[in-house]
Amino acid sequence: MKLIELIPEEEMERKNNRLFDILKIIWQNDRISRRELAQELNVSKVSILNYINKLTERDLVEEHVSTDPQHGRRPSFLTLKKNLFYSIGISFFRKNGSNVVLLDAQSEVVDEIKLTATGLSTVEKCEYAISGIKKLVHKNAIQLEKITGIGIALPGITNPTTGEIRSSSEFPDETSFNIAQYFRDHFEKDCYIINISHLNAFIEHKWGKAREMNSFLCLQSAFGLGMFLDGHLYRGHQFHAGELGGLQLQNTGPQHIDGRVGTLSTLGSLYFLTDRIGQVIKQGGNTLVKKYLPEGEIRVTELMLAKAIRDGDQLCAQMMSETFEVIGRAVVNLAYIFNPEAIFLPYWTEICPTATIDIVRRMMGHYGVSNWELKTDILSSTCTPCDFARGAALIPFERFFKGKRI
Repeated sequence: MKLIELIPEEEMERKNNRLFDILKIIWQNDRISRRELAQELNVSKVSILNYINKLTERDLVEEHVSTDPQHGRRPSFLTLKKNLFYSIGISFFRKNGSNVVLLDAQSEVVDEIKLTATGLSTVEKCEYAISGIKKLVHKNAIQLEKITGIGIALPGITNPTTGEIRSSSEFPDETSFNIAQYFRDHFEKDCYIINISHLNAFIEHKWGKAREMNSFLCLQSAFGLGMFLDGHLYRGHQFHAGELGGLQLQNTGPQHIDGRVGTLSTLGSLYFLTDRIGQVIKQGGNTLVKKYLPEGEIRVTELMLAKAIRDGDQLCAQMMSETFEVIGRAVVNLAYIFNPEAIFLPYWTEICPTATIDIVRRMMGHYGVSNWELKTDILSSTCTPCDFARGAALIPFERFFKGKRI
């Protein structure tokens, strides 16, 4: 679907195309009013009224009256028509974060399907997601021509320009598989891929605690770093920025995959922590993690550890605290390098702050000296892996409007 299908060609080609600008601004801003729109475009209220009338006549935009009165009045706000266009988002991230989502023009989830099957090959995993897309489109009676595109989120090293997977824990046997082309061939739709660490920063700005922030960082459990700097998502010139696990903290310790020793991923690995607790359970040891481990499941997650710590598991608390002593050192380095408004830790840290956030905040006491007045907040992310598919579905919308933020 192209914008020219929404706005006549002669108006699309105008040098100062206000209709396009208005559609884009309404999509980017939740519940924007006519007055705010006029200020954004620096035009008169009369001009905005004329533009909005044109768009409502074409059934592209709708106006709503707020249910929250202000000063005795009920302010109105503008949105795109929900069924104006749609997008598909897919996330491949462990069992609890693998989903297919159908998003409407207001960036709301129309429907979603969880991808729960395990032990699949690369092609089987893709076909499983393709089947999910077809089910969503059929169930909700969506015309394929109204789908703007497909966004795919996954961990690891990828090439978003070509759509290839270079190294990903979700596709461990692949070094050059073009996942974007695979989905393009099935649906004849534009398809985009993004690393989940980068996506996490983008959606934290879109829906989370960072909505009003201009510069912040998001740290993932596997030490991928999302960087939102000066109002834009920074991904690096090869889209590989943020591999924080390679940050060297000391000259001794286990060897990193690149040959160096003493890196964050070898000294403070959360996966090493979950694996150790998994071994404790396997050997019949006593841990509160057991009550959060589903029947038949063998993999312990960070969320399970966080809940066990909240419930009073001293072993998990001690091990988590020791791990975050290491992570805290890396976070202080990040604060010095970027001076961001905030650094977000994984969402589950909010459940067990004494063993996670509080430790990092204490270590941030080393950040500068008193008269420098340096300040960076340490917070838990709002967004979780369940939001990744919805976030991935935003990418086709961004490209649809030729946005530059992602």
